[in-house]
This record gives sequence, structure tokens and C-alpha cells, in this order.
Amino acid sequence: MSVKDRTAEFYAAVESIRSRSSFVQGGFQTRNNLEHRRPLLGNNSNGGKSVHGSNGMNRTEFSRMAGAIGKDINSTAMKLQKLTKLAKRKTLFDDRPVEISELTYIIKQDIAKLNKQIALLQQYVRDHKKNNRQADEHSSNVVVMLQSKLASTSMSFKDVLEIRTQNMKDSKDRREQFMFSSNQQANVPAADSPLYNTQRDNEKRNTDFLALDMSSGQAQQQQLQFIEQQDNYIESRVTAIESIESTIAELGNIFQQLAQMIAEQRETVQRIDANTDDIQTNVEGAQKELLKYYASISSNRWLMIKIFSVIIFFFLVFILNPAFKHASLTAMGIKYVLLVSRQGKVRLAKWFNTLSPKEKQKIVKEVTQMVLSRRTKMCNFLEYKDEKVVYRRYASLFFVTGISSTDNELITLEIIHRYVEILDRYFGNVCELDLIFNFQKAYFVLDELIIAGEMQESSKKSVLRVISQQDALEEGENGEKGWPEK
Repeated sequence: MSVKDRTAEFYAAVESIRSRSSFVQGGFQTRNNLEHRRPLLGNNSNGGKSVHGSNGMNRTEFSRMAGAIGKDINSTAMKLQKLTKLAKRKTLFDDRPVEISELTYIIKQDIAKLNKQIALLQQYVRDHKKNNRQADEHSSNVVVMLQSKLASTSMSFKDVLEIRTQNMKDSKDRREQFMFSSNQQANVPAADSPLYNTQRDNEKRNTDFLALDMSSGQAQQQQLQFIEQQDNYIESRVTAIESIESTIAELGNIFQQLAQMIAEQRETVQRIDANTDDIQTNVEGAQKELLKYYASISSNRWLMIKIFSVIIFFFLVFILNPAFKHASLTAMGIKYVLLVSRQGKVRLAKWFNTLSPKEKQKIVKEVTQMVLSRRTKMCNFLEYKDEKVVYRRYASLFFVTGISSTDNELITLEIIHRYVEILDRYFGNVCELDLIFNFQKAYFVLDELIIAGEMQESSKKSVLRVISQQDALEEGENGEKGWPEK
């Protein structure tokens, strides 16, 4: 009996059943779980937009052009470093004239192109001047910086070309010296040695035979080939030197254009210097006037008496007055705090007024219906009977508070946001599931932040320090009793 592997078919059937079940459910539970896991501080109450705003700002045309020019200058500098390494080689065997000429041509074209781009950028700055003085000065400074970088690169290129020319001249001189010394050795007459005289006598004796001297013809032919090679080498060196001289001349023209651009920027720099001197003069004059005024105030006793009398008047009216003291004590009071999900489920409820269970259920039902029925672009404040309801949405949760009609709504919104920030610091990227499974911690944080409807502590560090101390104490008690840690 043959055995067939059907593992792949089994995996395919499981995947189809899983996708079918998720399709039947309509994706509601999946979406709901994602909402539960979404960070609260990732979205605000206004349509799910980011709290801190979008950081991806579009770059302007000027910054794009300046960035492209900077990248081109850096790439040209890298090519120039390679050319410098090749040009500093002095031996004939390591010389690479073809590669050096190609790099020289490419760098020359790049410098000319960069010069044109900087001129276009400067013209763009002139044509698109803004009313903002700081922005215009920044653009001018960027153009000057790019011009200085290009000038330094061009100067380095010129120095490399000069080094290359000097090395070529030195190699040519060494070659000429070698040729001159070899020719001198070839033209030296033979010495009157006995061996040479014996050979010459033998040649005279054998004059009856006809002999062709093949060695002399081969030597002449080799000498002619060597002369042709030398001529070709000299011509290639001459053309290389001429190209280098033409490149240096073009660099001189580029330097003249850069000097003209920098001269145009000189007026702006002088104007800035003059404005700086004026500012310094004005600051010194203002300091002298303030010192004079301070001296006049210190010598004026009647003014001190008036200020002291105004302070006493405010102390008597606004501090010792019982009516004002009662108003200040009852100025701000939160009546309840509710945490409601998008499905209308209450995740947290904290009441600061004494009410019956039926009244609490009625308030929760009516306020939840009012908040959930509102659109995202509507205001976060609404009226409910003789009170005001202030709410704010974070991801899938609505933080709802009830205040009196005379309380400040913006301060209430700040208290809600501070509560959410403390929860995010404590849980670390808090979401709805954290509050479902650790609701007692959410109550602890709220009790440290608000007591009897009044904000007790506004410092996040202080609240988190107290909560961490409570956690340490709880873990210590559980360890003593032998309970497992949560």
C-alpha cells in the first residue's frame, strides 16, 4: 500500500476554513480587537488625527536645489580624492594616463555644472524674496556656503593638476637623461685592447669572403622603433599637458565668476554689520535710560507708598473677604469621570457627588448616548440639564467628565489629557486592554490626581512615584503572604 503526503492539502484546508470563519463574522471582532489594542495617545478626539501633528513637512524648492548641489559637491570631492592619489604617483610603471585624463574631464564638467547650478540658485533667491528677513538671510548664507565649498574644491583641483604637470615634466626629464646617457655609451670608440686588435686582424685576413653584418641592421631597426615609441610618448604627454593647461584656464574663469558672486554678497554682509552696530548702540542707550529710570524710582518715596497701599487694598478685598474666599473654594469641581468605549461599555466610573444607583445609571445612559451620537468634528462640550459635559476621545475610548455650568471647560480638558498622559507613562503605550485588565491601577492613578472633584497633584512625576511606591508595597505584602505576584 502506497503512502501519499497530504500535509500541504491539510494546511490549505485549515487556511480556507479560517478565512471563511473570519468572513462570516464580518471582521467585527478583529476590528474591535485592533481598536482595543490601539494606543490611546496615538489619536486625539478630532477624527483620529495625530496629537502632535504631522512631522513630514514638504521641503521647499530652495532646500531641494541646495541639497542636490551639496550632494554633487561631495561626489566631486570624492572623485578629486581619487584623482589626487593617481596624480601623486611618480614612477613610470604605476602611471595611468588614460584614467587620469578621464577623471580630469569628468571633474572639470562637474565643476562647470555646479557653477551653473549655484548661479541658478542665486537667481532663484533673488526672484523669490520673502517678507521674512531671517529667511532671506538664511538663503543668502546657504548660497555663500555652497560657493565657498565649490571654490575650495576648485582650488584643490587646480593644485592636483599642477602636481600632475610637475610629475610629467620630471618623468620627461628623467627619460631624456636616460636616452642621452645611452646614446653616449653607444658612440664611445672601442678601446685598444689586445683582444679587440686580434679580432680586427682576423677580420682583415678573411677579406676574401663576403659577409653581411646582420646585427647592425637589427640594431638600427630597434633604434628606429624606440625613437617612434619615444615620439608617440612625447606627443601624448604634450597633449596631456595642453589639456591640463586648458583646464586650469577654465578654472580661472570659474574663479572669476565665483569672485563676482562673492562681491555681490559683500553688500549684504556690510549691511548686516552696520545693522549690528546700530543694534548695539540702541541697546546701550536703552540700558542707560533704564538705569536712569531705576534711579528715579528708587529715589521716589511717594511711588513706593502708592504701591504698598495698592497691595494692602487687594489683600483686604480679595483675601480677607469671606464671599470671595467661598467663591474661590467652589470655583472648580468635577462631579464624575466616566470612561466609555465606542460600543457604550463603561470601563471606569468615578463619582465625586453622592447619588443613588438609579440616578447614576440614568446619568451614564443619557450621557453615553449623547456623546456617542456626536460627530468627530463637533465641539467637545455639551449641556446636560444644569451641568456641562466635557469629553475627549482617545482611540476607542471616550473620557467623559461632568462639571457645573460655571466651571472652565478648557481646564477640564487639560485635566483629562494629564490623566491620559500619566496612564501612558505608567503602562507604557497604554491601550483599552490595559484599562480592562488593570482597572484598579486606573482608579489608583485617578485618586492620586483628583480628590473630591478637585485636582490634587499636577505633576506627573509625583503621581507616578506614589503609584510605584504602592506597587512595591503590594508586591512586598504578597511576598510575605506567599501569594503569587501579579
